[in-house]
Amino acid sequence: MEHSSVSLREITGYFDFWREVKQECINENELLKVFATLAESYKEYTTIPVEFFSQSLKVAFTNESVKYQLTRTQEKNILDRLATSTVHGKLKEENFVTIFQYWTRKCVSSLKALIIVDVQNDFISGSLRLDHCPAKEDAEEVVPVINRLIDNGSFDIVAYTHDWHPADHCSYLSNIKHHSASVHSSVNIDKLNLFDLVTLTKPVELKQVMWPDHCVQNSWGAELHKDLRKPDYDKDIVVYKGQCSDVDSYSAFFDNGKCNQTDLFLKLLKRGVTDVYMVGLAFDVCVAYSAIDAAHLGFNTTVIEDACRGVDLKSKEEMKSKFAKLDIELLQFSALIKN
Repeated sequence: MEHSSVSLREITGYFDFWREVKQECINENELLKVFATLAESYKEYTTIPVEFFSQSLKVAFTNESVKYQLTRTQEKNILDRLATSTVHGKLKEENFVTIFQYWTRKCVSSLKALIIVDVQNDFISGSLRLDHCPAKEDAEEVVPVINRLIDNGSFDIVAYTHDWHPADHCSYLSNIKHHSASVHSSVNIDKLNLFDLVTLTKPVELKQVMWPDHCVQNSWGAELHKDLRKPDYDKDIVVYKGQCSDVDSYSAFFDNGKCNQTDLFLKLLKRGVTDVYMVGLAFDVCVAYSAIDAAHLGFNTTVIEDACRGVDLKSKEEMKSKFAKLDIELLQFSALIKN
């Protein structure tokens, strides 16, 4: 199914009139009750009755003094956008209610988040260091650039992501024999080498690169680089991904099979974030997949190119083409930094 390209921020515009009515006209408890009822019925996008959804919106945005109705096109755009937030066709009630709170919040000024992707030791000087990959790029060079972006104060929210794998993770070549039941039968496990591509069939069929062991939970390799500004755990968002043994997770939002979701999406929405800026490692893997998911989820998405380093020059160019199709902007550090 093709989803609407209408963004979260654009849909908030549908509710401008409703947000401007006097506070006493808004029964927020009743609104959340309607959303919760909708969410309970919203098990799969294709099965929710459109008339039921339409009627529920009318109830939510009608009271004694104010009545505000969406057009059919607007309702369809909302349904399509909700569908992009599902995991295997399921939309959690918490996701549903949080998205509606975002759309109906009274202040719609843009809020920027800097998302720092996987600036961890193993990608810089450890087992999967980028300067040993085909592009031969020095990953440590991103650290001072990212620090300047943090210190500059241009961002309302800062989020840090960590690749955080269990020792028996399916992406490790050293573990593939233990996952043999999930490997496509055409693959000769004994002849696999690092960086070979295999097909795993469980929990869903996915292509998987055979990586060296990296970013094992609680190891030195999984730690953030020592010179990177450390998270303020009382203020910043911190996300751990790739924790399931059976499926890899490049994106900071979902695993590669969309079987599981991190809490990044909800945390960004709850803070009112509209614009996300991606930096970190690696440009053509975890940064790219995170940016693509952010755009699909409706955030205005930018990748700060010179605050990233990549694995392979060809795949970097391929990702740039994908960015262009999704209106993901590529910027340089100098375009953002305040004088």
